Amino acid sequence: MPEIIDPLMGFKFSVRTTPISVNNIETGDQIGSIDIKAGFMRISGLGLDISPFEWSEISDPVTTYKLPDEVKFTDVVFERGLTLNGNELWLWYTQVIKALNTGQPVNIRADVSIKIIPKGNPIDGGSKREFKLFSAFPRSLKISDLDARSSAVVVESMTLAHEGLQLFV
Repeated sequence: MPEIIDPLMGFKFSVRTTPISVNNIETGDQIGSIDIKAGFMRISGLGLDISPFEWSEISDPVTTYKLPDEVKFTDVVFERGLTLNGNELWLWYTQVIKALNTGQPVNIRADVSIKIIPKGNPIDGGSKREFKLFSAFPRSLKISDLDARSSAVVVESMTLAHEGLQLFV
């Protein structure tokens, strides 16, 4: 039996968004939608940071006591080779720009599911681990340098800001 060649072999992570419902206050109709199903070569920045609250007591000014205080979620960067037909990242980014320029209540946030793809499995199957980002929106979108003298792949990079991170096993 011949080996199946996966054209997306470089993609090790599948990403799927779930739109957060935003309704028009007057009509109740849903405004906008974000639906991304894509593969990525590299995802970095999955993490959180808990800032400590520090204090010392008058009776013991040498010792500093600490308690967990504020949780901050780091921005997550997604990278993939630029595809000819995959413009969903640009569409999401343009929705954010449109919302900022017009002041219209457009749905620009989405929950983002990141699945690790085991070797030999299709993009949507067999993941053992899944990360979920809550209320994410694109903060930046970049394209690598375009250089006709180079044979390097053009890389599309998107940075998402979000309000929460959860791991599912």
